Parts: sequence; C-alpha cells; structure tokens
Amino acid sequence: MPLYMLFLLLYSFSVFYCIIVEFACDMFIVMWPLSCWTFTCHISDPEISRALTVTGTTQESVTLTWSISNTRHVDMIQLYQREIDESTSAAGPWLSPTNTSSTSSHTVTSLRPGTKYEFYVQIHSYGKTARTDSITSTTGETTPGFIIL
Repeated sequence: MPLYMLFLLLYSFSVFYCIIVEFACDMFIVMWPLSCWTFTCHISDPEISRALTVTGTTQESVTLTWSISNTRHVDMIQLYQREIDESTSAAGPWLSPTNTSSTSSHTVTSLRPGTKYEFYVQIHSYGKTARTDSITSTTGETTPGFIIL
C-alpha cells in the first residue's frame, strides 16, 4: 500500500518543478527540474514474534519478553493484562493497556500474590498493528510469617 505523500507543485520562471515529501521513509525530499518523479515506499505490516515469554515472577510481578523484527519504526507498544479466576477458569475483562517504551521486555508490577494472569503485547507502526499470542502466568504465593516469642 503506497504511503501518503504531500505533493507541492511549483511553477516558477516557466519551469515545472515537483517536490515530493515522503514522511515515513526517512524524510527525504526530491526536486527534479522539468519533470516530476514519484518515489513510493511500501510499508509492510509490523512484525512481532507470536511468542510471548515469561522470564520471571515474584509475589507481585511478572516479567515478559517478546521480539520485534523487520519493523523500522514503532509508534507504540502496549501490554494488555487480565486476571483469571483459577477456581472457575473465568477470565476478567482486559484492563486498559500499559504503554511501554521497551521494545523487548516489561515487568508488570502491583499484582496480587498467588493470582493467575493472562497477557499479550501489541505494537503499532504507521497505523498498522500486530500482536503476540496470549500467555498466562501465576504470581508467587505469600509465605506465612512466623512470630518468635
């Protein structure tokens, strides 16, 4: 799909110029006298590995990693999560996404101990999106404290 381009046609001193500004392909400008050349850049869909991996858990956090490939520009990376009731296997609603600046990992914090969660990551690039498969992970259980008298 061709990119949106801004065409400015200038008529100056009886010579026809065409200026083409292409925003998504490294911002280049072409000026060519007496003719108009069109350069297009086809942007493929963003590519993210379908595999989302849990690399660590604590009582209140889960660390996730993923891989983005062949995507020159990433506008936004969002992490979605929801809680799963282990007794009924019912999944709660997806919570508002967390925006992350990291392109390969994120630690989700402030989770409840001993609770099962489901996660997925979605990337946005030039108005297109791609997402990982979802993965579940359970935070660590709390250990009872001992009182020594």
